[in-house]
Amino acid sequence: MVALELYLSATDKFRRFQQHGVENLVMPLNLDITSELPFAHDYFDAIFCMDAVHYFGGAIGFWTHLLPHLKDDGTLCIGSPCFNTEFSPQALQNLPAVYDDGSTLWSSEFSRYHSPAWWSNLLQRTGALEVKESRELEDGVIFWEDDVLHNLEVGRSIEGELKDATQVRYRDEGIPYLTHFVLYARKKGD
Repeated sequence: MVALELYLSATDKFRRFQQHGVENLVMPLNLDITSELPFAHDYFDAIFCMDAVHYFGGAIGFWTHLLPHLKDDGTLCIGSPCFNTEFSPQALQNLPAVYDDGSTLWSSEFSRYHSPAWWSNLLQRTGALEVKESRELEDGVIFWEDDVLHNLEVGRSIEGELKDATQVRYRDEGIPYLTHFVLYARKKGD
């Protein structure tokens, strides 16, 4: 098993694996997944990406770069923050203040949190994958709330976390809300 990480050094990742007794099972690498990868095509049985795909995976070009490394009939699984549904064009013109507060929050972060349906559509458009499942996690909102609480406990910006917490009420008002999703797909054979 190989674990790619851009921001954490391979040594730091290795120490974490040692803490959990899996250092002999996982090879940590410090790599940018959007750059050229040092792996053969058809190398991996599975690719799993958690809590990061929204930063770099929002275009077909990324997937045409990555998917050749996945074997035919291989598994792709991603889990990431998302909105439960996409904002309509009209709603985008009138974003709630928590999303569009005059800062770069929308353009740098929230605009990348697409819905499970959006991700499914993108990956099916590659032509290389059959999406088996793409859905909001049953506890996706609870995960989001837990993340906000954790960030407050470790001393992150109260102002920023209050913005994240405020949006939770939108699920009762019919406005797209932040949650988490999972997507499972199989790579089609030739």
